[in-house]
Amino acid sequence: MDFKQLKTLYPIGTIQKHKSNLTSVLSLYNGYEYFVLPKDLLSSSEIQLLQSLTIRQERSSPWYDFLYHQILSSQFESKYFQVIHFMVENLHDSYDLWLESFTSFIPNIEEAFFVDERYGICIVNSPIVSSERIEGSIATLDDDFGTKTSLFIGINAPADNSFPYIYNEERAIFTSNYQSQKVQSFKSLYIRHYLKSSLVDSTYVQIIKHQIYSFEDMETLIRTMWNEQGNITSTAQALFVHRNTLNYRIDKFYELTGLQLRKLDDLLLCYLIIH
Repeated sequence: MDFKQLKTLYPIGTIQKHKSNLTSVLSLYNGYEYFVLPKDLLSSSEIQLLQSLTIRQERSSPWYDFLYHQILSSQFESKYFQVIHFMVENLHDSYDLWLESFTSFIPNIEEAFFVDERYGICIVNSPIVSSERIEGSIATLDDDFGTKTSLFIGINAPADNSFPYIYNEERAIFTSNYQSQKVQSFKSLYIRHYLKSSLVDSTYVQIIKHQIYSFEDMETLIRTMWNEQGNITSTAQALFVHRNTLNYRIDKFYELTGLQLRKLDDLLLCYLIIH
């Protein structure tokens, strides 16, 4: 049960970042924030039940203190680290077993933990070089646990006072976009995330979006072409169409919109629009 559900059941409760020191209230912790309720409004059985529903005990570790309380340990100094963010849906129990299985195929781990009932992080001391291998392992993990997992690979950065801010920015980007692909990275989401609100408000963008969807399979073509870095031959192979057929579709789209998908600027704009 998450805190939004608790807020529906107990409207008088408050969600806050810091634990209350009052003995007259019940503070429930999900690893990220607190849900606070006056004890005099609860029966003893309700208190026991609510405490049992919170899966995370209050965490204290060098990495948690660093990311959430900006307490920089000397053991991190002059070193680079990367955060792998994960979101797991349909995992109702077996958190420790899932985490053990997940970390078994991630090399160079410093620490890994759930922050709340769906979201968690894994800190590594060496950059992840093969997202394809991780994606295959995630698919196997989901089959074993009946879950749906998404990953976001952050940047490799020095563990200085700016690192917690980088972490918070990455988390915000990931939680807004995690459903689009199994494995994503900072570089693949950064532009899309920050331009999204501007694109939504643009009349020009809305016209182009309508034109894109008026072409059969044009969304798939744009997405595939972007993934293939604008390469016509590899895009045609990925779409299982002849190169001439692909060129014909690109030319017809250019005639209607004035956007030339062979140019990376135009391709980027269309890619952002369909997202």
